[in-house]
Amino acid sequence: MNALATCPRPRGLRVIPPVLLALFFAAIGLAPRAGFGQIFIIDTGPTGREIGEYSTTGATVNGSLVTGFFGARAMVRSGTNLFVTDVTAGTVGEYTTSGAVVNASLITGLIGPYGIAVSGGNIFVTNFYGGKVGEYTTSGATVNDSLITGLNKPWGVTVSGAGIFVTNFGTGPNNGSVGKYNLDGTTVNASVASGLDFPSGITVAGQNVFVANSGHLRGTGTIGEYDVSGAAINPTLISGLDGPTEITTAGGNLFVANNAGATNPLGSIGEYSLSGAVINASLISGLNSPDGIVVVLPEPASLAMFPAVWGWLALRRRGVKRA
Repeated sequence: MNALATCPRPRGLRVIPPVLLALFFAAIGLAPRAGFGQIFIIDTGPTGREIGEYSTTGATVNGSLVTGFFGARAMVRSGTNLFVTDVTAGTVGEYTTSGAVVNASLITGLIGPYGIAVSGGNIFVTNFYGGKVGEYTTSGATVNDSLITGLNKPWGVTVSGAGIFVTNFGTGPNNGSVGKYNLDGTTVNASVASGLDFPSGITVAGQNVFVANSGHLRGTGTIGEYDVSGAAINPTLISGLDGPTEITTAGGNLFVANNAGATNPLGSIGEYSLSGAVINASLISGLNSPDGIVVVLPEPASLAMFPAVWGWLALRRRGVKRA
């Protein structure tokens, strides 16, 4: 027999109707929202490059959440805002996750901004054609527009702890590589990983670095795994991909944008475990040329407050006041 079922209810303690709890949580902003958990993707739409919003199950929420870009490429989230690079315009724009424009030209004068990362209130942007990485505040002020220089077509960038990791787009031992730098821009190792096949997107999970290798031929794209010192763990953790360009981690999983080309609508977002196991290779399909990807998962904090709030409401119904 269930022990809880035989335990007498304390005198004066009443069960709170679910509807009252729902109203309470809604009032304090903790009520669950429909579709909570979002995936934002940069893709080519009917009017050009745009940002679409999808649920974490792959359903389309708004395929044209933000439009009007010339050449949107990469995207990162900070708080409730999205920062988006535009290669053609040479800018970084800021938008809310609901699609409102904050500042479409927050940062200007860039030379082919491809990759973007945010850490400690600052933004790091690669200049693909300028061979450098610049640093800016999230309000758009320049910290150092040439923080890291002398790079060979830098594409992706990510920050982990005190390290900045940058991919150099190319192939062969002297071109396709990943470099590691200190936050002040000084070099740790300009080639912690080399011999890569057109590396583009990069992300870090714990002590591991995951790199998207676009591949020189269709179907040769891979996701490689390295530790933060650059040692190879599994250079072909995931293989057989079609032009993976961007990669991110969320909830202990990898999300990969497979870019098959604007004229061949086979672009998709695939989901994989950190060990490379396929969860859903076509979580979102039917895309054109997806690049930037941001995944926002539900915050567990509101659920963790449930027992405390329940107890507080119960005590209030008994007329017990806090000391």
